[in-house]
Amino acid sequence: MAEYDGSVGWFFPVQEFLDEPRLIRDPAELAGLWRDRTATYLLRGAAGLEKAGLGGHLRRSFLGALARGASPQAREGRPCPWDPPCAFDLFCREQMRTPQGEGLPKPYLIFMEAAGKDLRVSVRVFGRAAMWFPAAAEAFCAGMQEILPWRRLGLRTMPDIAGRVLSHSAGLNVPAAGGAGEWIMEFLSPVDISGVRGPAGRSLLSRALRRVNGLARWHGAILSPETTRALTNGIDALSLDERGLRPGRYLSPNRHGQKRAHQTRAGYLRIGGNPGPLLAVLAAAERCHVGRATVEGLGRFRLRPLPAHDSGTAGS
Repeated sequence: MAEYDGSVGWFFPVQEFLDEPRLIRDPAELAGLWRDRTATYLLRGAAGLEKAGLGGHLRRSFLGALARGASPQAREGRPCPWDPPCAFDLFCREQMRTPQGEGLPKPYLIFMEAAGKDLRVSVRVFGRAAMWFPAAAEAFCAGMQEILPWRRLGLRTMPDIAGRVLSHSAGLNVPAAGGAGEWIMEFLSPVDISGVRGPAGRSLLSRALRRVNGLARWHGAILSPETTRALTNGIDALSLDERGLRPGRYLSPNRHGQKRAHQTRAGYLRIGGNPGPLLAVLAAAERCHVGRATVEGLGRFRLRPLPAHDSGTAGS
């Protein structure tokens, strides 16, 4: 099958593409390759739902809408035989396992943010998976309208959709290290730290590196083992202040009504020292978030420099 060339009807061979990534030795090069597309819907008067477990409902309704147009095999959790495969297969099924035994990250995430009294809810699709973006954007909306159980969130009906915005990011602006005394990793939504052993700060940066490297495959690339080791050693050399991280818990109901608890942190992490090439990785992680349950809106953060002379409160 031919690779997608921008015209309708030509898609890349998914499995072959993921199995044969291009080795990247400079994280800045990966930042230049980075692509994602986002569909954002504005829900009128729904700002109060931001912290009500909405993310889990959005994910399930999104996948439920995709399943309606899926192949019988994909609906059973098996590889889709269609050419190209259906969107449900791409966004729901684990496509491969990395040599380290980790599942390849799903090429999408969901997130939300309050806009005054309204709420923006978004689905973002990464790399070559963006060829299925139109299906994802429509299913995200259809899932909210036809599947999501709004009554479980305390509403009689779905909030009105006041508008939709489609956006495209091509390449990332990597912040320059000069002039920063420290960096602040400020979490805009709780970050899942379940299973963390040892300092949370180091684990968060390591997880960001692994997630970005996993999603790099959806861009046809992967960081070389030497680069990954150098970045890991760079994380170990940083000074990480975790006092701004607050413990919490996020409850995510499943389709059986069971509430799964995620151990989380909120607040901010101060990063001292010279992050160097890691800044390119963190620029990508800002787009794809960090930790578990990113497909439900967790792990969204903003990276910003703190000048050397700034001795104020980082989270202010």
